[in-house]
Amino acid sequence: MTTIRITSDQDEESQDFVFKVTCGNPNCPLHAGRELRYPFKRADIDVYNTFVDDYAKAGA
Repeated sequence: MTTIRITSDQDEESQDFVFKVTCGNPNCPLHAGRELRYPFKRADIDVYNTFVDDYAKAGA
């Protein structure tokens, strides 16, 4: 089973919301994680959907 983890924090300097999305499957091309930055707080599901789109584009 593949596990997705989303963590978030706010960058003090830029005030961007920084989301780190990692895939628990070691064979996942995005296993090392992906950092997504937004100027406003996003719902985790929106961040997840962006990650899934990137995952699909990577040919996984």
